Amino acid sequence: MKYSVRAILRDDKPVKINGTYSIHYLVGYDGYQVKLPSGYEVHPKYWNEADGRVKKGTVTYAGELNSSLGKRMDEFRSFMLQQHILGHPVTK
Repeated sequence: MKYSVRAILRDDKPVKINGTYSIHYLVGYDGYQVKLPSGYEVHPKYWNEADGRVKKGTVTYAGELNSSLGKRMDEFRSFMLQQHILGHPVTK
């Protein structure tokens, strides 16, 4: 089973009134992709698309937000690996 997890800015959705977009997790597995909301949002000028993180030093909460996103992505990866080891299929 192949899988990947990364954070993305949902700029394919309408911009919010405050000029921000939602941050989602893009979870890919066995050719499927699912976008799951993180509960966070950020202005696009503060988002590093290549790294899937808030640019360091742009907002006061960048470090905490990046840490939170990273921890959740680690949880997704751990779950996917655990399911693979146990031989359980992952479904939508």
